[in-house]
Amino acid sequence: MNDTLGADAWVQVQEVTEADPAFDPEFGYAVALHGDVAMVGAQQARINGNDGQGAVYVFERSNGVWTRTQKLVSDDGQAFDTFGHSIVFEGDTALIGAYGAMVNDNFSQGAVYVFTRVNGTWMQTQKITAVDGQAFDNFGYSLALSGTKAMIGADGATVGTNGFQGAAYVYDGSSGTWTNTQKLTASDGGIGDIYGYSIAFDGTRAMIGAYANNGYQGAVYVYGESGGTWAETQKLVAADGAPNAYFGYATALSGSTLLIGAWGAQPGGIDMKGSAYIFTESNGTWTQTQQLGASDGAIQDKFGHSVALQGTTALIGADGWSAATAQGAVYEFDGSSGTFVETQRFVASDGAPSYQFGLPVTLDGDTALVGSWLWRAPDSSMPGSAYFFQRGGTPPPTYTIGGTVSGLEGNGLVLQQSGGDSLPITADGSFTFATPIHDGAAYAVTVSAQPGNPAQTCTVANGSGTVAGANVEDVAVTCTTDIPDAIFADGFEGGATGPATLAQTTDSTPVAQNSVACGHNDTGTTTENQYWRRYYFSEYAITSTTHVGSVDVSIEQTTGAPNMTVTLYTIPHSVTVDTIDVGQLAQIGQAVVTTPANAVMTSVNVPVTGTIADPRSSDLVVEVSTDDGAVDNTVFYIGSTTSPETHPSFISSASCNIADPVATADIGYPDMHVIEAVNVTTD
Repeated sequence: MNDTLGADAWVQVQEVTEADPAFDPEFGYAVALHGDVAMVGAQQARINGNDGQGAVYVFERSNGVWTRTQKLVSDDGQAFDTFGHSIVFEGDTALIGAYGAMVNDNFSQGAVYVFTRVNGTWMQTQKITAVDGQAFDNFGYSLALSGTKAMIGADGATVGTNGFQGAAYVYDGSSGTWTNTQKLTASDGGIGDIYGYSIAFDGTRAMIGAYANNGYQGAVYVYGESGGTWAETQKLVAADGAPNAYFGYATALSGSTLLIGAWGAQPGGIDMKGSAYIFTESNGTWTQTQQLGASDGAIQDKFGHSVALQGTTALIGADGWSAATAQGAVYEFDGSSGTFVETQRFVASDGAPSYQFGLPVTLDGDTALVGSWLWRAPDSSMPGSAYFFQRGGTPPPTYTIGGTVSGLEGNGLVLQQSGGDSLPITADGSFTFATPIHDGAAYAVTVSAQPGNPAQTCTVANGSGTVAGANVEDVAVTCTTDIPDAIFADGFEGGATGPATLAQTTDSTPVAQNSVACGHNDTGTTTENQYWRRYYFSEYAITSTTHVGSVDVSIEQTTGAPNMTVTLYTIPHSVTVDTIDVGQLAQIGQAVVTTPANAVMTSVNVPVTGTIADPRSSDLVVEVSTDDGAVDNTVFYIGSTTSPETHPSFISSASCNIADPVATADIGYPDMHVIEAVNVTTD
């Protein structure tokens, strides 16, 4: 399935983001849509200095344009409430979840806030908490609303002695005040089921997901209402259920059709390719009738991470789509023939690695709203965004981004537009990025790879802004030749001898929370990671035999005292600049040290030695590696800076499917510039 548009295709008509992202707010983590009103949650928004208190933004459509009309916050908000993690609204009533809220000194007991629209303005009218709430219940993690009936999930609730079994609470609002009428739990619930993570509800039937049931195979529990009392009537599982499928992570109900996502499913043995399941109801019994998958599905797509269903239209999010990039996509399936058939895949106009477009997704008529909560802004902050799509809509006009380059002498310069579209530059002159962007969209031109041979630093002027009905042609890139970051006792003349320090960053002070590492989601430890740099002796006027005596390695943070290995290699100078071909490496030295325990923002001198006999024909590659932290419960983050670097930093990790060294910018971290210094002497 490609993205070709037909008469009834979904077309992106607008992108919205948070206007005041003082913190990475995760705007787009939750979305809700009815008619001409939409709500977008930003659960980590900073409010009055409270990190993670959260907010919800209201948008209204007029003449086809969505405009932000209100920002909702709780009247008693605290840091880390995660207000806006979940949202449902209908008519003039909205429920907003804050599962992280502290209640009576209970961390993450959770709360739900009721907002009522009066004369066009939404006002908080009630705060709901569970009468039997406990710490880490996560009350409000999921929400469902139909008229004056509501269900609230508390997926962390302890039931009996079963921690994190989960529960769901039924509320009635017919009196004008929402009152708890029943608490639901699974008849066969167990420890860690996470029951209540998702809820699909139409007022008379409820489908409650427990994705961790039975070794994360997952299940959905069906409830019916009679005489005001809800009773469990069926437990649904996938016909091909297997551990770690996460069946029930997302649910959607429309009439006699139920759509269930299982993003961890492995159809064909492909890890986390993901599946979605159609169940239909007949005479009160639900039966699986179809298993859905993406026609172009691949490893770690996470198809089924989010689902939406209305009538015979199903939208299914695959926020990991495009394999290791996790750009994300949404798939449409049409069930009008009685069988759901894939009809379209759509993506964000400015999609880029790690944006996770497609989590979440919602649908109302011919309008869809899709979140991309890890979207990066032109200034490299990560506020998140949300996209409106219209079925059969007219795409907004698009315009190109371009400008001029001057002063370029080296090779290897690569420009990047808005974190996605890359453009290699080989000479001075004009340039234009291949991918146009929508009118009104933000753009940012950055340097993703600086030129070498000679090393240069290129800077961008007029590089960011908003497209305003015309092609952008005034971006100016200016390159200057660097002074090598080597300090010789005898100066920089050719054939200089003596001690020197080689570095590729202009700042040796690490920046907090700037580095990335492959890690274990279940333990919070880092896996094995390798960080690489390649040094070019020709840039330092070094021509004689060179001896490495030690390497200074910057550390952002450790937990415990993990071992760190520093390995020295030579690589032929003829290998393409700013690449590391592991097949061309020849090891010349290695040393293993134990890092300081629980270190923060420090540096370690590693006494590793090696000799480069002919720096004219060989470059130096330094690899800093750490072991799998799950073995000894350790964490390691290498030190890095956002200040300029003369050549790219590289990373590899088999655990994250990065077998060979890749530039950090190429996996979505253009500002992670590894800090290290190589101490050498020359003959």
